[in-house]
Amino acid sequence: MSDWLGKIHRVFKRVTPIAKAVAPKEIDVLIERAEQIEQIEEVGEHLVKEGIKAVKKKKERT
Repeated sequence: MSDWLGKIHRVFKRVTPIAKAVAPKEIDVLIERAEQIEQIEEVGEHLVKEGIKAVKKKKERT
């Protein structure tokens, strides 16, 4: 998890119980979106690693 996302996550964990009491549906949507962002970040990192591997293999062949 990137540093900025980690900071947001820590703050969100502190605020969530209070916010859930006030607006539970909205908080659930925000939690879902945060999880989606984290998954997208992980997939992006994986794609970059795979791309680097592919470039290295292509360079080795030539």
